[in-house]
Parts: sequence; structure tokens; C-alpha cells
Amino acid sequence: MTACRLLAFMLLTGAATTASAQATGAPPTQPRTLVGIVVDSDGAPLDSAEIRIDGLNRSAFSRPDGTFTFENIRVARYSVTATKVGYSAETIRLAVPSDGAAIRFRLGRFIRGLPPSVTVATRTGIAGIVSDSSLHPLAGATVYALGMSKQVATDSVGGFYIDAPTGRYLLRVRQPGYRSQLVSVHVPENAGRKVAVWLVPGETASANIEAAMTFDLNERLAARQPSLYASVMTREDLAKLGDQRLELAATFAAKHRVDDVCEAYINGGPLTAPLWTLHAADVEMMEVYTPKPKRMTAIAAPPGVITSEIPTPTGGAPGASGTRASNPSRTLKCATVYAWIRR
Repeated sequence: MTACRLLAFMLLTGAATTASAQATGAPPTQPRTLVGIVVDSDGAPLDSAEIRIDGLNRSAFSRPDGTFTFENIRVARYSVTATKVGYSAETIRLAVPSDGAAIRFRLGRFIRGLPPSVTVATRTGIAGIVSDSSLHPLAGATVYALGMSKQVATDSVGGFYIDAPTGRYLLRVRQPGYRSQLVSVHVPENAGRKVAVWLVPGETASANIEAAMTFDLNERLAARQPSLYASVMTREDLAKLGDQRLELAATFAAKHRVDDVCEAYINGGPLTAPLWTLHAADVEMMEVYTPKPKRMTAIAAPPGVITSEIPTPTGGAPGASGTRASNPSRTLKCATVYAWIRR
């Protein structure tokens, strides 16, 4: 999946509508059934769009005519999200009564530039070239390596080099008149990385906010000591896992279960999104932090008293407290996750 899955979530709070207002063109309703249709901005049906119901952890794909069906849906209120590669997703909140409900999703086409590429280089450190979407080299573009506070400018043919030791970094590439680009790089031992970045004309929205968020990221990366409680995963690391579900990547990094309803900070915050709305293909880099367990002093129990072990609470991102509505007896396990999205 592309970053459209996440771009859609930014509209979540304003996406509430009634089922009747959204159901135009959807199949007829049936008892305990949620039916719907997914179309593009011109009203043409969209095949193979993914529809997911939050809280039930159920998903389905639209048919060639854009329709979809969920059966055996209990009476309740739900948030339902439709996504498709190349389109901005949409989330609708609605109540499903006993006689069923119908909804209609309209997804807009999402246009994006060429993604950056990272390849192996014999020279250690990070070398690369920056050009525009027409492959014309960009001289004077700024390449800032977050985590080690190094900044260089591209030369007359768009080339740059950063002397970077082994580690994981996030590069921020900027040029006036172009949208900035983030590129994650893992520099292994005894080898380097070569990066190719293509910038799309236009200005980055909320440049001041972006600068503040990347400054905070730089501080976190600079202060981070790789350990059991802090982990950074580049796009290369995520690809090696072989599974697109970001909650599994977070579980791998946190070294304990991380539930898919736990939230992640998007591009440094303050926006957050549940992990189930994100796929590894959307993410350029992910930070995962878990709190160090509190040290507890053992207190001897009085004779004849039977003691039991009480699990210590775990930390998590905002909105990640409580239990699943579908399984109140299960404790929600989260971690603090930052997801930096591909553009």
C-alpha cells in the first residue's frame, strides 16, 4: 500500500456521515449485514479496494462492480475505512441497526512523485544525487542527516556525500520551489549506500511544523542508545520482514506484542493513527520506544497469606490505553511508535 492509506486517516475526524447519505449506488441492505460500494471521484466503480471495520478486525475487498458485503454484523457503531493503492482513503463512522446498513465510499486519485532509491556502494558513508521529477540534477539542494546533525549541499551536478559511520539515518532533502523528501538509510559495516532522490515541484505544506518535527526527531536519534527499549527501522529493515502489517513490525522492534489498534505518531505528531491503518509500504522509517520496567521491591507476605503476581502496566502512544471492545478481558499492549510516511 502507498501513503494514501495514511493520508486518508487525516480526514477521519471529519468523515462522519449517516448511512443513508452515503449509500447511493450501494446494494440493498439485509438484516445484520453491512453492504456498500466504492467508486472514484468520477463515480466509476473501483475493484479490489480494501474495506476494514475497526473494532471487529474484519476486512473485505470490493468486487469488479465496486460493491462489497460484510455478514453477521452485530448492532453497534463502527468506523469503516476504504483504501486502494493510488487513491486517498476514506473513513466513515456509522451505526449498523438490526436491519443492516449501506455505505458509499468515493476515493480521489492520489498523485505522488517518484520514490527515492537506496543501493549498495563500495565507498563507505552515504553518497547520492538529487534531481527533479524530470531527472534534471538539482544543484544547491540541502541534504540533512538526522541523528548526527550533518548537513551538506549538492554540487553542480546534484551530487553529495556524507561521511556517516555504521548506523540508521533519516535524510531530509530540501530545495526551494520543491517539496521536501525523507529518505531512510541503513549504513552497514564495511560498506556504504548510494541514494537517488527525485523532488517534486511545489512547496511543502506547513514547513515550520515539519522543521519542528524533524528537529525533535534529530534530538531523539542523537540521544538514542540502541537497546531493548529503543529501536529504529528503516525502509530496508521493514522490507526484510516480509509482512506489510505495521503492528507486526512494531512487535518485532518492541520485542513484545503490539496490538493493531495502538496508535502511532505520524511524521512526528501531533497527528496519530491506529497501526492497522498503516502498511509497511507506506513508511519510510519507524521509531519504536518501550518504557523501561519499573524496579519492584519484594515484600514478604505474612504467614498463611497467598500472594499472586500482578502484571505491571505498559506504556503506549496516545489513545492506546484500555482494552479492545471485542475482548474486554484482554489487556491492550502498546509501544510509543513514530511512523515517517513516504511521499
